[in-house]
Amino acid sequence: MTTRNNILIGQMLIDEKVIDSTQLEAGLKEQKKSGDFICTALVKLGYAKEEQIFSVLSHQLNIPYVKLKNIKVGAPGDPEGPGKIRQPL
Repeated sequence: MTTRNNILIGQMLIDEKVIDSTQLEAGLKEQKKSGDFICTALVKLGYAKEEQIFSVLSHQLNIPYVKLKNIKVGAPGDPEGPGKIRQPL
């Protein structure tokens, strides 16, 4: 039984239309040359953005992807309580 967890990230990025097969091949060559992870190689080559890869990985791992820069957390002394997570900005 094939689940989303068994699909390689390169194929998932193609399926999600983040990259195409030619870009994946170039990324794999760069990975072999540099020793970087495939996702790092694809970002370095400009074929994918980190956020696109994080989004696909979150689907694969079935965990939410949260951009922390969009979350406001109460500071110490905040009347609503330190560390309280508020609505996204």
